[in-house]
Amino acid sequence: MGNCLIRQNKMIIKVIKTNGEVLEYKPPIKVHQVLTQHADHAISDVFPVVRHLGHQDEMVAGHIYYLLPLPHVALPESIKNPRTTVRIKLVVTKQELEMMLKKGGVSVSVGDLVSQIGKNGSLMEIVDGRWKPGLESIPESC
Repeated sequence: MGNCLIRQNKMIIKVIKTNGEVLEYKPPIKVHQVLTQHADHAISDVFPVVRHLGHQDEMVAGHIYYLLPLPHVALPESIKNPRTTVRIKLVVTKQELEMMLKKGGVSVSVGDLVSQIGKNGSLMEIVDGRWKPGLESIPESC
């Protein structure tokens, strides 16, 4: 048996795809330049992936990088098929109703109503795309 010596060019950037194919690039090159040819992928400098490199990161000659597909996230059905009409129930005081009517009717934007409720002390939380009132604790009396 003999020894085998392979001369590697240290002025080449190697990117290994998941199918084993090796892509070679001449420096200087940035991550985003490689990713323009490979949509829905990311580049890592370690395998298995600990972190993805940023788009503006400079790739260094002589290093080996890994081109990995990004995972596809399934969208919830509520986002895929948004409803065109949303019904809300709003409880307002007489003064707030008068103020809304003076502004030109009750066709106030939802954002205005939510911000107005937030100013008046009623807190809301959004959990899994749905809102619920944020409840404050009530002190117990002895």
